[in-house]
Amino acid sequence: GKTGTAEVPVNSNNPKGLNNTWFVGYFGVDKPEYVIVVSLEASGGYGGQYAATLAAEIISYMEKSLL
Repeated sequence: GKTGTAEVPVNSNNPKGLNNTWFVGYFGVDKPEYVIVVSLEASGGYGGQYAATLAAEIISYMEKSLL
C-alpha cells in the first residue's frame, strides 16, 4: 500500500492545523481482490502512523470475518 500526509494550514475548520492522512492498498487471500482506502481528516499524525494502522485493523477484521 501507499501512505500519504497533507499538511493543512490553520483555518476555521482546522484551528490546530492538523495533518490530513491516508492509506490506499489492495489485498486478498490468494490474489488481490479488494481495495482499501482510509482517509483521515485532521488526524494530526502521518499516514503510516494512523491511516495505515487503521487499514491493517480493517484488513485483519475482514480476513477473519468475511474471507
